[in-house]
Amino acid sequence: MDRQGLPSDLDIPDWVPPIIHPWTREKYRLAIETRQDLNAAMIKRLACDNRMKKVWSKLPETVRLEFFRTAVMLLEHPILMQPRPSYSEVAARLREDARVLGTRRPGKTFARLARPIQKAAMAYETLAKTDPPHDEVKRAVRDLSCYSTERLGRAHYQTTATVASVALDRAISLDDVRNWLRTEAVNLGKTG
Repeated sequence: MDRQGLPSDLDIPDWVPPIIHPWTREKYRLAIETRQDLNAAMIKRLACDNRMKKVWSKLPETVRLEFFRTAVMLLEHPILMQPRPSYSEVAARLREDARVLGTRRPGKTFARLARPIQKAAMAYETLAKTDPPHDEVKRAVRDLSCYSTERLGRAHYQTTATVASVALDRAISLDDVRNWLRTEAVNLGKTG
């Protein structure tokens, strides 16, 4: 095992199409050698996560490698892969900070200092309820969907959702993809 529990060599399951193996192993090896652990982890998930079985069954054999390479290229942006605390975690941390500030230093001055922190916590709690995805995630999902539409002749929303979820290690549903693309189409219609 290497850093972050990543093996130095990638053991690709038998259910992954053989045409994917050489390119994936090479891309993974380069990511490990250049200490791009987030890229290596993403490639490992895309190659080994059981959810990808369905993706391979949906894609014609003639486009599997091209699709896989394109997905990696579109989704390997560092902003997309940075682990971030959830809005709920940030809100909880802010509430705890405000509580500690108020208990360590009782008095009106510190209570006044704690109030903006509590307001920030409330803002993060509101964000947690709506949980808007980062614009870069939406962009990458849109680009992957556009690629599959151009290359395969129709949108493959479920495939796009699965690949993005696996690659980015976050929940992206079929409804998310549909809504993001619908919103994008409406926004393009307003500006175009």
